[in-house]
Amino acid sequence: MDPGVLDPALRALPIIPVHTVDGIGWGGPPVGGMNDRQNPLRLLEYNKDNGYQYQRFFGNVYAELQPVKNLTLKSSFGIDLSNYYKRMLQRSYVSGRLHNETNAVNIDQSDTEKWTWSNTAQYTAKAGNHHFDVLGGMEMYKDTFKNTWLRKEGFLIETPDYMYPEAGTGDAFNGGSSTYYSLMSYFGKFSYDYDNRYLFSATMRYDGSSRFGKNNRYGTFPAFSAGWRINKEQFAQNLIPFFSDLRLRAGWGQTGNQEINNSAVYSLYIANYAGGNPTWATSYSAAYDISGVGSGLLPSGFIATQTKNDDLKWETTTQTNLGLDFGFFNQKLTGSVDVYKKATKDILVSPPYLAVIGEGGNRWVNGASMENKGIEVALSYQNKTSGGFGYEVSGNISMNRNKVTELPQSVVNNYG
Repeated sequence: MDPGVLDPALRALPIIPVHTVDGIGWGGPPVGGMNDRQNPLRLLEYNKDNGYQYQRFFGNVYAELQPVKNLTLKSSFGIDLSNYYKRMLQRSYVSGRLHNETNAVNIDQSDTEKWTWSNTAQYTAKAGNHHFDVLGGMEMYKDTFKNTWLRKEGFLIETPDYMYPEAGTGDAFNGGSSTYYSLMSYFGKFSYDYDNRYLFSATMRYDGSSRFGKNNRYGTFPAFSAGWRINKEQFAQNLIPFFSDLRLRAGWGQTGNQEINNSAVYSLYIANYAGGNPTWATSYSAAYDISGVGSGLLPSGFIATQTKNDDLKWETTTQTNLGLDFGFFNQKLTGSVDVYKKATKDILVSPPYLAVIGEGGNRWVNGASMENKGIEVALSYQNKTSGGFGYEVSGNISMNRNKVTELPQSVVNNYG
């Protein structure tokens, strides 16, 4: 059942008829003071012709080539297309004291296009106990959304086959919008291990997003990690043989965040049009026709809603981690200890602004810096009974501290 029908169905008074005496019209509250909910049967009847269509096509193709030994070239392309179409009929009705004299058709249609194209080259090599893995590549991504809507009023016949915009004789309204963003990335990774005891990896990303200002569109994000499997050493096997696993690891890396509006860096304006009661203190009735009456569809001008920021840049998080993994009794008892520090700077935010800034004071900025540090300990035990019943018991404990470390003076001055 439509959730918009369930509430009036539960609240409708049983003494209110479904239909009028002739069986054609819709029943409703006859006098004031009675339940003024919509007739749920009328809602169901009038909504049965209101539906939508959603179509989606997505897929991925790739090509892989090995021109020489240990070198693999790969290119892949993925696409995701979708279309949404909704047509809603608004019928006139009289239902007791409730009534609507305006009929109309509302149509909403949108198209979404997403595609990703990536290319990589990977080379692996082995020399004795030395293992190398080198990967490099690039990736392009684009996301486009388009929407169109319209409304036409005034239909002589209220049937689904007739109620299309061309048949309407009343007012017509329409609108639409479009938005997109794109991402270009270059990346590389180098991995090395010796005898599965000493592990090292380094990665580098260079990402550019259309969501940021022209002065800071690209960001560089490196990362490094190293590990030492202590239990593989001869001295460990002699001194601490009860460890089935003992690994020491360390890591440092940076990541970028671009989760903001596609239009965050632009100055934005909206056009307001006349309509409604001109005495209302709203921007939607701020224009008048040639006779000075607030009716019609004359444009009343533009209102600034956002100020651009060409210097907007990536939000960057830097994390340092030192950890120890261990296991006993052939990995029946395992655990880990992690000490970390996570610092985020240039946090993306659209803060409230001081009233003296005036119209269009909304602005995306790089705001405060924040630091989070702490320790986490995890322990797990798993085993099987003689009857083959397996079980696992695990637990963890963590302590952390979070604080704001810096607030740019420009944010303080403009936003209080």
